[in-house]
Amino acid sequence: MTAQCDGGPAYPLVYQSIVKEGGNIDTTYAATGLSVRDHFAAMAMQGFLGTTNAGIPVDADKLAIASFAIADAMLRAR
Repeated sequence: MTAQCDGGPAYPLVYQSIVKEGGNIDTTYAATGLSVRDHFAAMAMQGFLGTTNAGIPVDADKLAIASFAIADAMLRAR
């Protein structure tokens, strides 16, 4: 099974960055918080919920699946 690309940390707290030979940067994170994928899904979910009529029940499982599908598409486009 391959690991899913989550886009890395959305709001990282950088602990240490070291520039290595050849200009490559090695970064250690003190706290990563949520992933970019999680952030994109949350924003998509907010958009979906903002466009529904108030008081109408929402199927939370379908909403979550659709939100992560949008997030995955955004990561591919990125």
